Amino acid sequence: MRRGVMAVTVMMAVAAPAIAAAQSDSRQTFADIFTTTAPASATGLRLEIDYRDPANPGGKPYAVARILQALHPGTRIDTAVPPRCAASNEQLMAHGAAACPPETRVGGGELSVDTGSDVPGPRVIENRVTFFNADDEIILFTESTNTSGAPIRTAGRTAVGDGSLTSTVPPVPAAPPPDPFLAILRVRVMLESYERNGRAFITTPPECPPGGMWTNRGTFTYRDGVEQTVASGTPCAATPPERREGEAVPTEPPPPRCRGGWVG
Repeated sequence: MRRGVMAVTVMMAVAAPAIAAAQSDSRQTFADIFTTTAPASATGLRLEIDYRDPANPGGKPYAVARILQALHPGTRIDTAVPPRCAASNEQLMAHGAAACPPETRVGGGELSVDTGSDVPGPRVIENRVTFFNADDEIILFTESTNTSGAPIRTAGRTAVGDGSLTSTVPPVPAAPPPDPFLAILRVRVMLESYERNGRAFITTPPECPPGGMWTNRGTFTYRDGVEQTVASGTPCAATPPERREGEAVPTEPPPPRCRGGWVG
């Protein structure tokens, strides 16, 4: 495997028009972007979500219960490629990230949750996220970074389907309004590009669609029954960009364990 330097900042700028913005009744923004523009290639997947209450943008957001990421048709996710972690959620919460072998890590980032109250402790709890590969699922392990004493640990599972990722959020009591549940506030995470023996963990669709943009969709189901679907685009380039004669070709660093475009 190898880690490449992905121009994620440039890609985000190009894809900006296709990233869902917070409209008057929208409860979230959503960016779900491949880290490569090449078809049929190993890729990472960068996810950015900001939740909000449209009636009170500075307040606690609505609590989401389920997030479905439907990736562009033809996208493949193969959990048989990276090594798998067999640890249970209970083992992860007891022993931390050490419960999974390091080689099973497939990404990470940051996640913030809003309790609706700053008594006791901070209203917004910041968390470090680590993703581990498992059998047809991805383990999402979090540890709080701004709470006193031992970090608060959680472990959950994201189901991997045919080009889809489905995450469920447990109903944790918290202070209203708008509802009496803990709410996710901000997500900045990344599944890294991973290759082994000529196979990829995540593979982009086999070709570029008309218009040169892949579209990933997020469907958010909230605890009060509201469901919203938004789209996010990634530029697709069927052929590498042309280079002028004598222009240097970028090279990649020596190959460590994985290749990823964003580190949390």
